[in-house]
Amino acid sequence: MRRALIIILFSLVFSGCATTEQENAEYMCSDIQSCAQNIMLRVREKSHWICDQKSNDKTVVVKSTFSKSGDLIYMKLSSSSGDKEFDTAALNAVKAAAPFKELTMLSPKDFEEVSVIDFKFVGNKESK
Repeated sequence: MRRALIIILFSLVFSGCATTEQENAEYMCSDIQSCAQNIMLRVREKSHWICDQKSNDKTVVVKSTFSKSGDLIYMKLSSSSGDKEFDTAALNAVKAAAPFKELTMLSPKDFEEVSVIDFKFVGNKESK
């Protein structure tokens, strides 16, 4: 049950165009859920979507591995959208949001469970 919760929390989903800018430099968290929330907000801020029909109904998953210090160690497309520009925007959003200092605040056991994060990015949904 705990493992399922962690997977849900760290399989972060980002959709649509990022429209908010948060100027909060401090990303404090006390547990996995609050850390996931902070990380999700920061990656969303860094995503620069193509806000037109080019991103309609596209999905990409970026698998990322982090060190205990929150630095990005490894990143790859786990699932491509089929659109190189959209895929690159997702990769760049994760890279720009790192390092994730929130991870340094987790216990060693919690960090071990969340050191690999799958970020799922969903483009604009085409209205029918």
